[in-house]
Amino acid sequence: MKNRQARPTSLEIELKPGSHASLLYTEPGIPAVALDYLAEGIRGGAVSAFLGYGRLNERVAAQLRDLYSIDLRSVQAEGRLVFLSGRENARLMRADLTKTFSKGKRSRKAGRLLVSLGWEEAGWPDDSELLQFDSKLSETCGELGLSALCLYDARQLNGSLLFQGGLECHPTVFARCMHHKNPFFVEPALLQKELGARRRDESRLRAWMS
Repeated sequence: MKNRQARPTSLEIELKPGSHASLLYTEPGIPAVALDYLAEGIRGGAVSAFLGYGRLNERVAAQLRDLYSIDLRSVQAEGRLVFLSGRENARLMRADLTKTFSKGKRSRKAGRLLVSLGWEEAGWPDDSELLQFDSKLSETCGELGLSALCLYDARQLNGSLLFQGGLECHPTVFARCMHHKNPFFVEPALLQKELGARRRDESRLRAWMS
C-alpha cells in the first residue's frame, strides 16, 4: 500500500503584490490565518484594510486588539489600518479601495486587503454585482500594487456563490490548510461578460414578473 502524504495542519498565507486569492473555510468566525495575514501587514508598516460589514468589522477590530495586541487608535491614525464597508454599488467600493491604497504607494511595503463580502447585507450591492466586484479585484490589485485575500464561508454560502465567487474569481485558492493553483479560475474579462449577461437576464425576468 502506498503511503499517503500527510495533509499540513497549519497554513501561512504569503501573497505577492498584485495577487488575488480566496480562502475557503468551515470553522466558525474569521480564520486565524486570515487575521495573521492582516496583522502581519499592519506590523510591517503596510497599509492594511478589512472590507466587511458592520458587526464583523467590530469583531475583527476586537480580535486585532485582544489577540494581537495592536493599538487600534494608533495604527488607524497613522493610516496603517482602515476598515471599509459596503456601498450601494461596486464602482463606489472600488473608489474606496483606490483612495485607501493610493496613500500607501509611497511606502515600500505592499498593501494588504482582507475581504468578507456582505452577501444580502443591507446597503450592499446584490450578489451579481458583488461577483463582478470580486472578479475585478485582480485588476485592482495589479493597479494598486496590493494583495487581496477574500473569505468564503463554506458553511453559510450556497454552492453557486462558492463556485462563482470563491473559485472562478480567484487564480489562487487556500482551502483545508493547503495552497492550490486554481483550475476553475476564469479570466476577469470573460467572467465580467458572463456576469453582465446574467445580470441583464435577471433584470428582464424581474421586469416581466412585475
